[in-house]
Amino acid sequence: MSSDNEDTQFQVYKDDPRIPCQYGVKCYQKNPQHHSKYKHPPKRDMMKQKAEKTITGIKRKKPIKEDKKKKSPKKKLQKIHEFCERHLHDISPSPERNDNIRNSDEDEDKNFNEKTEASDKNATIVQTSLNQSNHSLEPDKCSIAANISTSNVNVERIIKDLFLVEMPVDFFQFYEFCKSLSKNNPLMACKSICLKLVGPYDILDGKIKSADSINDKEKYLVHWRYYYDPPEFQTIIKFDDKDGLHFGYWRDSVNEKPVFVAKNRANIDCIFESVAENIFGAVDAYLQDKVKSANPFEKTGIMRLHFQLKNFAKQHKITLEKNTVNMRSRERQVVARTFHKAGIVVPYDKKTQLGYRDLAATDNDLQKILKQIEEAGTSDERKTSFVKLDEIVRLATIAADECDFGTCLELGHDLFSNGGVHVQSTALQMLSIAYTHLQRQELLQIFKKEREMSNLNRSDPTAGGDAPVVEKTDCVDDAISLSTIELKCSKDETTTVEEVAVSTLNVQAECLEATNDSLGEEIADPNITEITHVATEDAVIFIDAQESEAKSLTAIALQSEETPKSKSANEEKADNSKLSERDDNATRISSLEAKVRVRKSVETTNYPERNESSQLDNEKRTKERDDYRKKLEETETKLAALQVSYEAITNHDDVKDTLQQSVEQLRGQLAQTALMYEERNRVATNQESQINALNNQVTSLKEVVSITRDLLQIRNMEVKQLQAEVDNMEKKISEERERHNVMISKMDAAMRLNADLKKEYETQLSLFQSLREKYGEKISLLSAEKRALETATSASE
Repeated sequence: MSSDNEDTQFQVYKDDPRIPCQYGVKCYQKNPQHHSKYKHPPKRDMMKQKAEKTITGIKRKKPIKEDKKKKSPKKKLQKIHEFCERHLHDISPSPERNDNIRNSDEDEDKNFNEKTEASDKNATIVQTSLNQSNHSLEPDKCSIAANISTSNVNVERIIKDLFLVEMPVDFFQFYEFCKSLSKNNPLMACKSICLKLVGPYDILDGKIKSADSINDKEKYLVHWRYYYDPPEFQTIIKFDDKDGLHFGYWRDSVNEKPVFVAKNRANIDCIFESVAENIFGAVDAYLQDKVKSANPFEKTGIMRLHFQLKNFAKQHKITLEKNTVNMRSRERQVVARTFHKAGIVVPYDKKTQLGYRDLAATDNDLQKILKQIEEAGTSDERKTSFVKLDEIVRLATIAADECDFGTCLELGHDLFSNGGVHVQSTALQMLSIAYTHLQRQELLQIFKKEREMSNLNRSDPTAGGDAPVVEKTDCVDDAISLSTIELKCSKDETTTVEEVAVSTLNVQAECLEATNDSLGEEIADPNITEITHVATEDAVIFIDAQESEAKSLTAIALQSEETPKSKSANEEKADNSKLSERDDNATRISSLEAKVRVRKSVETTNYPERNESSQLDNEKRTKERDDYRKKLEETETKLAALQVSYEAITNHDDVKDTLQQSVEQLRGQLAQTALMYEERNRVATNQESQINALNNQVTSLKEVVSITRDLLQIRNMEVKQLQAEVDNMEKKISEERERHNVMISKMDAAMRLNADLKKEYETQLSLFQSLREKYGEKISLLSAEKRALETATSASE
């Protein structure tokens, strides 16, 4: 029955029209898109799977011999056994191996005795951990040990689990090449040219095992990532030079194989340069450049390594081309070059021009804006530059709403490659939009973890501290003051209730001052065009906080009334000092209230009327101005209420009634704010409908623009044809003119010849006439002579 079931499954697999997956039963992909595109054979053991591949249409020139079939599994098990024995001393009982990795990287060049001692210590740790977990690790069953074996059977799954990407075939082939050079230390096999294998190669070398917790997995997302490495780039080779040169795979999507191997100099700039399609071609190019600058003593070793690399590539039929067909195909799909020059690729329809549009600023303009932000001396100067950047971000967000996701991706990459600490949050915002819509969630996860680790640890904890340092930005929160007061009260036993209340009121006064400042800046800003309800929600939260504060102050006042009124002389002195402090606090609150009134008067007198192009914008802004004025008045009322509550606490008279009155006033203000919040929601709904209508208009205008562009292209083609015809006509006219001139010259010559002939004819005619006259005279003489002879003859007769 089992054989019949297997035959049925194989027949179903054979009749499936989908493309066979190249990994077969080894495939660990769980992506539904992958399974919908590729078919996978039923899971049997390896020998049956190979037989199925032979049957299902993969033609071989020679059949596989029986003795080879029998030997191949044994050889594979023997290799697995040797691999496990070689890395047995590298096993760690826990996934937290940061210190071990750093120590191993630093101690690679030490002598053999130190390595032996370290391996013995690790072996002891392994033995202890295995005894505690009651697992026996036999040499013949090394491939079955959970989360310990790093054999070739599960290494791809571990890489996918930790790094969220799949590695190409040349990745494993290059590790085999390095093992052929140095069996004991493959990662440093090419140390003669300052080359070291890093990143996922640590898994092949046994330094990293499968992670058990989510934190351990997220930690390896930034393993050996430099500061300028985008999520599309994964470092696999580093070089020991001052420029921070490192090679890595470039993927436009984690579901695809790497497009090419790129290089970057992290200590110089953010530019990534494509080198070759695979790692062998990249190292080959590096060796070609290295041998040119090497001295005669280094050239011999470099040339020998280069020869071995070419030999290995030739035996395994690995291409060493620097610009393959796949790289040229990807280059044609690049929609924007970005600051790192590697370019980005997104789905783009040329007919509808959907998927990407140009940024609102050129690269030079954007770099100038970012430079102004980073070099700003004050916050006001930086805010002015941020206004320009916010406009670019707003237009990019609109482009993403209209399905041009490549614009946000380009802007996010530009901001990230710029390296400025003030724009990284904006870069995260843009890349979140782009990666989410492009279904590249893994890249977004990598980028988030990279920013998080850069801000917290300032370097990659698993990379031995080689990642460049990232500057931190200082953030101030108003809640720190309150927490400080609470901590102080908990530690200082001598702090009285009145001091706590005074401190609380001071913090509230500072919050009110900051609120007034922000409101004044919003009113003075003429660029506000959108109405949001964020400020209203903050006002609601603030009023709730004030109500809770009032209740707590009421309880404090009641407790203070119950305290004994008899005090000693020292206590009276302390009370006098406290009264002076309270007077100072009252003076401070009064000054804050005066500042609020001054700001309100300045805003009322200096607020200019704006002449906009449309009446609708004027009405919106006028309404906005009135709302902010109301907010200022409400804030002033809250400050006055706080002043009253403070005076009530200090005087210990009618505290409860005053605070209750304050609570009622705050509740009334809360009700008014709720009404304003509902009104703002209605306004926001109307604006959303207007935005939808505008989006429809923009879509129709885009269609009109595309049609107009097509008409212009047709018109340009017609103009070009007419221009060609005009050029041909002018050419023919010039030829005719030249032929006409030649004919005129010939006719002039003929006329001159005719005149000469005419003169000759007249000369001949005159000669002929003279001859004729002479001939006539001769005839007359002969005739006279004849007659004379006849007369003489007749006379003689």
